[in-house]
Amino acid sequence: MSAESGPTEKQREEFLTALNNLRAACECIKTLKESLSSDFAKHLTQQNEVQKAKLEHALGQLDELSVRFESAAKHGVEALVTAAVKTRLRAAVEPFLDVTHTPNESEFADLEANDPFMDGFVAALDKLIASFEHLLVQANYQDLLAVVCSETARQLEKVVGKAVFNRLGGLQLDKELRQLTGYLTSVGGWTVREKCARLTQITSLLNVETVDEAADFYQQSAVTWRLTPSEVRKFLALRVDLAADDIRNLKL
Repeated sequence: MSAESGPTEKQREEFLTALNNLRAACECIKTLKESLSSDFAKHLTQQNEVQKAKLEHALGQLDELSVRFESAAKHGVEALVTAAVKTRLRAAVEPFLDVTHTPNESEFADLEANDPFMDGFVAALDKLIASFEHLLVQANYQDLLAVVCSETARQLEKVVGKAVFNRLGGLQLDKELRQLTGYLTSVGGWTVREKCARLTQITSLLNVETVDEAADFYQQSAVTWRLTPSEVRKFLALRVDLAADDIRNLKL
């Protein structure tokens, strides 16, 4: 399913049907294997070791077929997200850059009371995700949620990297991220937080009061960092109220 080809409604329906059929086939294969395994154990009790090995090999081939079908379904979901979700996500995330991230105290209070970006973004994301819920079987829908969550974090990281922040802007970003991860967790489960790990660490860096605090935070042994030292410096440099020389000389 190519994003560039502009699939027709008929092509889209055929693609979704094939995707769901792959998952149904996986379940049928698993059921068949369980049934055959039970029947073999019950009725083929006089087999020698060679014959038993052949039967086990046959059952193993069913496992391999199921794995191939599951892999094909996952690749299909990724193709679906590329074709039908990425562009809409990109459009929904762009308004992030229309909001100030270097607010003064008064502007920060206004942002806390009425967030002009995240409320609308979550609503758009919810509408986008919901549009697939009745079209996909549960396993494919769960895979789609996982891929969409990863893509959402990636797109947000991109726009964050294009903005500049002060400490209050970092606090606002932290509030927005909490709102987003709360929503994503509600639809996709706790594993979503792992997909937002890089974005969470970026937000934490943009919340520090000093460069020394960033260094201490980075060196915490309890934290598995997803950012390289050069990326840490790059995101700290988005803070207009931190000294560029201090960031450049930061020892990590």
